[in-house]
Amino acid sequence: MAGQKLLQARLLSDGGYFAEALQSIQGMGSSDFVLPEEKCELAYRLGRIYDGLGRNDEAIGAYLTTIKTGEHLTAYYAARAALQTGYIYEQRGDKVRAMAFFQKCCP
Repeated sequence: MAGQKLLQARLLSDGGYFAEALQSIQGMGSSDFVLPEEKCELAYRLGRIYDGLGRNDEAIGAYLTTIKTGEHLTAYYAARAALQTGYIYEQRGDKVRAMAFFQKCCP
């Protein structure tokens, strides 16, 4: 069931339906998942949703969780989260932080 909700959130957010995507996984946490990849994807998906909604501080928080939980996984989530975090800091004019996150993409 949790995996289905995660897939639903992914499809909705990929389609630009960020509010609906957030609603579909509202109340879910990492304890709802067994696999580390799913826990990481949940954090990543929340980051992308918050990013799409313009809730940048919440997006950064979710992206940081993604980077931490996914740094040793083969999935792309941690690298993409670092890239997205870099973009947010770049938009804010914080080039030093942006560069630090861009460099995390390809260590």
